[in-house]
Amino acid sequence: MIIKKALVQTGICNPRDFRNLAISLQISDGMRNSFASSCRYFVWLKEKIICSVKRLPDNGIFNLDDIIQTQKFFIKFSGFTAPEILGVYYGDDGNVYIMEEPIKSFRMLDDAVIRGDLLPREASSILEKLFQEVATQPSLEPDPALLNKEVDEFFAAADILSIPDKYVNYLKDVLKRDLGKIAGPVIRTTRDLIPRNILVSNGKPVIVDFDLSRRTHFLWIDVCRSIYYSKEVVWNQDYLKFIPEGVNPTLINLLFWLSEVRLQQLISPYAQFLKSIEPRRNTAMYYFQKLLGTDDGSTMTSSFTLEVPFVNDRDIPLTSTKNVLQLFWTKDDIFKEEDSVKLSLIDDGAFHEYKFSLSSIAISKLRLDPGNKPAFMEIKNIILDIGDTMSEVIEPLAHWSADNDFCGLLTGPGVVRLTGQELYRFICVDQDPQLLLNSFVIPKDFHQLNLRVIMRVDKKASLDLTKIMELELKSKEEELIEQNKALSGLKGKLAEKEKKLTEHSKELFRLQVELEQILNSRSWRITALLRWIGQILQKDN
Repeated sequence: MIIKKALVQTGICNPRDFRNLAISLQISDGMRNSFASSCRYFVWLKEKIICSVKRLPDNGIFNLDDIIQTQKFFIKFSGFTAPEILGVYYGDDGNVYIMEEPIKSFRMLDDAVIRGDLLPREASSILEKLFQEVATQPSLEPDPALLNKEVDEFFAAADILSIPDKYVNYLKDVLKRDLGKIAGPVIRTTRDLIPRNILVSNGKPVIVDFDLSRRTHFLWIDVCRSIYYSKEVVWNQDYLKFIPEGVNPTLINLLFWLSEVRLQQLISPYAQFLKSIEPRRNTAMYYFQKLLGTDDGSTMTSSFTLEVPFVNDRDIPLTSTKNVLQLFWTKDDIFKEEDSVKLSLIDDGAFHEYKFSLSSIAISKLRLDPGNKPAFMEIKNIILDIGDTMSEVIEPLAHWSADNDFCGLLTGPGVVRLTGQELYRFICVDQDPQLLLNSFVIPKDFHQLNLRVIMRVDKKASLDLTKIMELELKSKEEELIEQNKALSGLKGKLAEKEKKLTEHSKELFRLQVELEQILNSRSWRITALLRWIGQILQKDN
């Protein structure tokens, strides 16, 4: 067993002890994906616990240097401590094994509150003192590259959630203005200072689980995270000292949320994370919209509260955000929100007709956005015509249906078309799917433009994000296979032509050699006079 090998290599025990050694999986760190999974073992020798072993994947998700340095630093705290590291072993199974001193007779901080051993406010005081020690540690060397990387993580989360560009660009402007206020000195932290990772023992509270340790400019994100996961602890206003001053509270909430989304994307099981994208995006959009409406650059954090609409990731419900069908028009190739109309989508799985009417306006292109959430959809037909009312059609301008193979109906971002002849079948893979309507000409003078769409929305598919992503990947895979087949065919034809060209070149070279041999031969020179006389006789004739 590789753990026994690790124990021997680090000098904790020797092979002679194996007979009296007992190893068991004692603590699991919850649900994580395969690249971020970790676990802890307890090791007994002759019924006496000698160490615990933390197993981590050696794949770059965890920074081993940050883990070790942070844990060694926390051991030196005056009011707290951490397990001593007894040894580190790199296994040939792709994992790293960290041997630690065992912690005996302990209770998790949140369990102590539940059992009545500690009052909620006593637990809050312990957390406040812990963050005070973390905050007052000697700062590390300034690291502009690290700061840029941390800021990039906010926008990586926004990209994961498909946040519209106007909100992302606004956040960039706000950070340019307020980054100096929200970014503190570089310090070490576990990024996981939550009640279940604080053990109340006979003496100082013990900090455990350093998997997510990092250097950071944003300690206040750890504070927010501790509040977020502290169900049993009542936080008092003392935590405000760790929140940046002179900053819009909504910005603090937003950046914490983006940080948490990015972290969960890295460590959570993939299917679980995909299913939570929609409510996570709703929460982020709530913050973005609130920030856009309240930020004046002067709001102070004296009234800050962690305002997360959902209690915990595990409690996030699938929200019933209104799904709409939106028609955009443009005359200059730029689609704008103000140049659009919306209709509510019915997601009962049946076909429904949706009717848009536009008054006399300049139009060169049309775009149809089929909803604002992932879903499976089918379009039976789309008809564009002009007339005074929807029932009094004067002249049809264009239609997209199986009759013309839906020619001119093009998929845009967020849409993956599926196979089908009678219906235009597709899936929307994000919150901003787009279909482009081409192949039509609108007269300059018209009273009213009408667009009718007959389509259906599958409500169940809109919730199965995992299946949607699988379909998208399968579609892309099939597309790449077809492209590879076409490329292979072209390569084959090119190789055939190169072969023929080589053969022609060889033949031409052979003829040139033969011609030179003939021209240089003795018989050719002897018969030169006869050939000259023959040419004269041909001219005379």
